[in-house]
Amino acid sequence: MKGIVLLGGEPYQGEISTENAFVVACDLGYQDALNRGIVPDLTVGDFDSLGFVPPNAKTYPVEKNATDGEIGVTEIFNRKKDLGITEIEVYNGGGGREDHFLGVLQLIIFALNRDLGLTIYTNCCKIYGRKGSFSAKTVKGRTISLVPFSGEVHIVNSRGLKYPASGVTLRQGETRGISNVALNDEFSLEFTGGPLLVFEVTGERSVYDDCLR
Repeated sequence: MKGIVLLGGEPYQGEISTENAFVVACDLGYQDALNRGIVPDLTVGDFDSLGFVPPNAKTYPVEKNATDGEIGVTEIFNRKKDLGITEIEVYNGGGGREDHFLGVLQLIIFALNRDLGLTIYTNCCKIYGRKGSFSAKTVKGRTISLVPFSGEVHIVNSRGLKYPASGVTLRQGETRGISNVALNDEFSLEFTGGPLLVFEVTGERSVYDDCLR
């Protein structure tokens, strides 16, 4: 089973499958749920953006120590064992305030530290994090960017990427891992250090030109 978190940022333009999912709408994410015909299993937030409190919502004060997004992810994590949740998908996290987007990226680390995968879907990218070696499905020709989140990432070996990264160390304050390209429908990395953030650029040029510059 997966958890889905609907945030209140730029509305995601793709389809969202809620099959076998526990859905949490956070504040303005409730409006997106209504627009999509989705009935959330839980609605949380301070609702300063939505402007009203939905029925049966779990409300929080505006002045609090966590974003509505972190609250939503925490609610799912607290149900991980009972519901058998193995991953979380986060939507509507892009656009608008850059500080909020950096906060959304923190949710990846929140989940990794709790042995739970979390993927953010924006209209530009699919973003996820890894703490160790992995392989991932992708689409041939897509841009893949690798960003160290804290500390250094030393890549021991890479496969399926246009620009070989074997033996490369990615450091904060440098841009070495930006804009690689998938040679096939799968790529893999062996690395130490981390965590590592992976950005897979999925936006279409005709609609999201800025995503592909």
